This record gives sequence, C-alpha cells and structure tokens, in this order.
Amino acid sequence: MDTRRFYVVSPRGELGPFTVEELIEELEAGRITATHPVRTGMGTMLGSVRKVLDTPEAMWNTAESGSGLSPVAMAQRRNRIVSVAILGLTLVPALMLIAFLGAGTTTTVTASTPTATASPNIPQPPPRSQTAVPPSVPVRPPAGNSVGTPPPPSASTSSSPSSKPRAFTSTPDPLAVAAIADGPIRQAANGVLRLTASTATITSKGARLQGKGTDNPHIGSWNFGEGGVEWEALIDRPGSFEVTITYACNRSGAGSKINFSADNRSISDLTVDTSSWDAFKPHRLSQPLTISRAGLIKFTLVPNHKKNAAFMKLSGVLLTPVPTTR
Repeated sequence: MDTRRFYVVSPRGELGPFTVEELIEELEAGRITATHPVRTGMGTMLGSVRKVLDTPEAMWNTAESGSGLSPVAMAQRRNRIVSVAILGLTLVPALMLIAFLGAGTTTTVTASTPTATASPNIPQPPPRSQTAVPPSVPVRPPAGNSVGTPPPPSASTSSSPSSKPRAFTSTPDPLAVAAIADGPIRQAANGVLRLTASTATITSKGARLQGKGTDNPHIGSWNFGEGGVEWEALIDRPGSFEVTITYACNRSGAGSKINFSADNRSISDLTVDTSSWDAFKPHRLSQPLTISRAGLIKFTLVPNHKKNAAFMKLSGVLLTPVPTTR
C-alpha cells in the first residue's frame, strides 16, 4: 500500500503527496504550517496538518465512522470494488469467446478427419468378426492344466528375499532435516547473527513492513511508543556481541532512546540523524550485548523514549562476536 497519501492545500497551491514522516519534515522546514488543510488522494478532507500528525496513523485504517471504515479505508475499498468489477466485465466475455472458439475448432477437426480407404494393391486384414471365437466353441485349457487350477507361480510372482518390501530404516531424510533447520534464525559459521526486518515479528501498533520485493525491506510507520519488534534465533555459539542497527532517521526523530535486549540482558542508546528518512546507515550501539547460554533466544528492540511522533525506519540488526583476547 502506498504510504504517500496526504496532500496539503496551501496558498501556494496543492503540495504532496506526503507520508507522515514527510509531513513532519515539511512542517519543521516551514514550507507548510500546522493550520493548512490536508486531504487524501480521493479528495477527502482530513482536517489540518496538526490534526493528522496528532492522530495515530493506525486510526486512518481502522473504524472511525458508522460504516466501520475511515475515509482512507473507504476510498481504498471503493477502488478495489471498481477494479474487481472491471476485471469481471473483461474476463467473462473473453472466457465465453474462448469457449466458443474451442468448440468450433473441435467440430472442424472431427469433421475433417480422413477415413481409411481400402487399396486394391495392399492386402487388407480380415474383418474382426472373422477372427473372433464363436460362442458355441469351447475353449480348451493349456495342456497339463485343468480348468479351475491356478497357473504355476512365475518368476514375477514367486516370493524371494529380494522381492520383499524393505524394512524402514532410522536414517533421517536430509530434506526433512533441512526443513527443520529452516525454522528459527541461526548464526552463521563465524558466529554472526543477522536479524532482518522481513523476519521480525512486529508488536508496535501501526508499524508495518515496507519495501517488500525490494533490496531493502524495512519496518516503517513506527509512530507509537508501545511495543516494538521481536526475533527468535537459535544460538549455538553464545558470548559477547557488538550490536549494529541499520536504520533511517532525520533530525526530528534523532535523540530517541532505544533498548535492545536478549537473554534477560539489555543495552540502551540514542538514535542519530542519518540525514533523511530514506538514508539507511549502520549505527553501532555504545556497548556489547552478552548472551550466556545456547538455545532459542528472543531478541527485542523497543523505543524507551520517543523524541517526536516518528521513531525510525528499521532495516535490520547485526550481531558480531567480540574477539576474545588470549
């Protein structure tokens, strides 16, 4: 779903479309004011810029009216209904035409199939009725065998050790083992653990996965302080890890406090300005995280304190083992 859905009506003309994050940037830059009206792409007026920013983003997609849908959701539903109707009006005549042409082609082929004609120079086989055994003539069984006696076992029906079904062995199927191994996130051979936005479980209201199908899927629209994102990973080489978070955040969201935790341990840091909401940069946290045991570990990233409405756009988290000194 396109998140650039807000248009601002200003004395200089109509501006947009903008996301929530871009509305914040335009407001801080002074290019728009908090009292400018805002509308959707379908022309529905949503109120002022301040009202849009003060309203949780999830409210634009949940029940707010008697119909159970917000103006944006109603417009999206209308677009889907119109698209389905157009698709149906296009497909039904096409399918009827294909069925009609297919029936006509079958009839033509059947009618034009040539029949075999007898040639005077080529001997023809006798009619089928001449080779059939008359019903009144009894059929004599083969010599050495009486009627009703089953035939002797042949090589194909004789029982031998090689023809018995094989006993089930306890050797596991390698494909089944691979399928089990694909369950939780695992460390690489060098101990590095990658937690991506695509493999995260989102627990923050309103936040969602954006950029699907691109080379940089990320979690955006993270405008609520409650909840966060979670991963479950199978750790077989525990120890201390340097934590690097790759995210995008402009000056309006910089300075928010983040908390990254696992195995009953947590570390905190502050977000920094990456220059824009589309500039993803890695940021190493100020201290390492220690995981003391092996097994299935839950990792959690949550905001402890948000400086502004928008928090960050998260691309992923990288845990690198801290080299041990001897």
